[in-house]
Amino acid sequence: MRTCPAPPRPGGGAVTSPAARPDPAWTLRQACDYFADGGLPVEEKALAEIIAALRRQSGGRHWNPVGRAPSPEQGGIGKALYPVAELMRLHAQLAPWLVPPFSGT
Repeated sequence: MRTCPAPPRPGGGAVTSPAARPDPAWTLRQACDYFADGGLPVEEKALAEIIAALRRQSGGRHWNPVGRAPSPEQGGIGKALYPVAELMRLHAQLAPWLVPPFSGT
């Protein structure tokens, strides 16, 4: 999915919003919030561990962050960003295991 990049901010400078990227990217927290709103939640830590395992399995060729979110106000580096489309495909593969079994009562 491609979107048009946002126009430059007044005063110049790069746009740092993840939504303004040509290929939208989310932090894992943003992805987890989106999936929870859709009724199939996944914990951020679990998603991070799955992505780390996929990265190790591929020898570091896949599932590398595409960038970083803006740094938090209290300092430090921003959270890793991953392509939205890839996160959604991964979630679709995980979804059968996220639905609780039908109790029949």
